[in-house]
Amino acid sequence: MVHNGIIENYQDLRAEAVAKDYHPVTETDTEVVALLVNAAMDEGLGPKEAVASVLPRLRGAFALAFLFEGEENLLIGARRGSPLAIGHGEGEMFFGSDAIALAPFTDRITYLEEGDWAVLTRDSLAIFDRQNTPVTRPESKSSVGAAMIDKGNYRHFMAKEIHEQPEVIGHTLSRYLDLSARKVRLPDGMNVDFSNLTRLVMSACGTAYYAGLVGKYWFEKYARLPVEIDVASEFRYRELPVSKGEMALFISQSGETADTLASLRYCKQEGLTIGAIVNVPESTIAREADVVFPDRRRPGNRRGVHQGLHLPAGGSGFACDRRRPSTRIHQRSGRGRTGRRACRSARSGRTGTWHRAAHRKLAPSLSGLRTCSISAAAPASRWHWKGR
Repeated sequence: MVHNGIIENYQDLRAEAVAKDYHPVTETDTEVVALLVNAAMDEGLGPKEAVASVLPRLRGAFALAFLFEGEENLLIGARRGSPLAIGHGEGEMFFGSDAIALAPFTDRITYLEEGDWAVLTRDSLAIFDRQNTPVTRPESKSSVGAAMIDKGNYRHFMAKEIHEQPEVIGHTLSRYLDLSARKVRLPDGMNVDFSNLTRLVMSACGTAYYAGLVGKYWFEKYARLPVEIDVASEFRYRELPVSKGEMALFISQSGETADTLASLRYCKQEGLTIGAIVNVPESTIAREADVVFPDRRRPGNRRGVHQGLHLPAGGSGFACDRRRPSTRIHQRSGRGRTGRRACRSARSGRTGTWHRAAHRKLAPSLSGLRTCSISAAAPASRWHWKGR
């Protein structure tokens, strides 16, 4: 099981698993979910039914992907709060955190909506909503290409982004400036009149928040528009009083920042017009905003961890990609590795623990599980697991 997010009620679920004589060997919330799915399967349910029985009992924000021993043509994924997308290939299917993670493999993307879960085989897709009702989600073509997320000749993404700043700023301004008239002109379809606003509410995280502070200065100095700005992790809990005539603007490179997305949904619920400055037009924040102001940067991966799991075409096995920015983990059966699953860093060629050793040392005692777990809570560069 691949897990990105937090299971808030994992302690109650852990006690339930122990009561059924399923004893965790770690303290992670990830393993508890795997144990509950195992327990459901031991009671006679199939993989699909077992996952469907466990999902309603989970509280928190998470994206999950399950693979099962002996089921080499099956992946099951679910999302609640955290993003999850499906990539369509030729005789292969993918789960990934977003279009950036899937860019090296496909540009055909289906985004799961809140509460959705999906069953993939190499040549089929079935999506269900929170009530387990079959639904259809549209397939879109991503504009993020594999070349756009490559480091090029730079040693790391930070150096690349620093050196690309002049070009990026020029591309971004060219979209919004009429240089002949020396005026700002919004592209067609962006029906926003800032002169009619009484206040602009802004929110973001990390360096996007710092960019918002600069924007606040410019809006107030040049447009004489009052601006309220806060870090999204605080904004989402403040329940800021808002009123008609105001607009909310959210900044996120990936368009998937959890706190920023939660803040957006609060403002949308309060009836504000929602604007978004993002780097990925197909992202969740972009899809839920009323107006999108895309910047013209190439998607970087300096701080985020994009991950994916897919059923490769032909042959047996699974491949799990966890990119920071280019580490890959492969799990395969057969081809001389029967009975052994190995994970290896494509970047370093070395092996290590699935959970970062400095974060939590694990005993290699997961061999009794039908499903296994990978925690995405902390970055890792050395991976290894031996089990049955």
